[in-house]
Amino acid sequence: MAIVETQRGTQVMTGADILVKSLVDHGVEVVFAYPGGCSMPMHQSLTKYGDKIRTILPRHEQGGGFAAQEAALGALPGDGFALALLAKLNPKQFAVQALVLCPTRELAEQVTQEVRRLARAEENIKVLTLCGGSTMRPQLASLEHGAHVVVGTPGRIMDHLE
Repeated sequence: MAIVETQRGTQVMTGADILVKSLVDHGVEVVFAYPGGCSMPMHQSLTKYGDKIRTILPRHEQGGGFAAQEAALGALPGDGFALALLAKLNPKQFAVQALVLCPTRELAEQVTQEVRRLARAEENIKVLTLCGGSTMRPQLASLEHGAHVVVGTPGRIMDHLE
């Protein structure tokens, strides 16, 4: 928790509140997440800013429907969301423009791989994975150099905020 001075006075903000406020302040309009990929504090913070940032949390049955639709079009599962995400990016702005929360490190690594595969057609898009199981120092260094898309697990994202 942090005590923050705002225009409305002093507020107590959680790490999740600070993360979501930062996303809003940087112009992020949409957050894609997977069911179970958001901890309760993160979900509550996203709800507080619901008028400024749209959260897409697909249900299991919707995910299956999207995967079937993409397969019929010859795309790999997940390409639809990744293409929509990439279409919103400004490659010249080296700042986090998209955050994808995944419930597990394995899923985060798969999502990162697919986003990178699709981003090859774009100019200089940097995708960064922030997950537990690896040291924080290289992740911090990568963040300092700028990334357009961050894919990670809620726990490690919260670690970086603290």
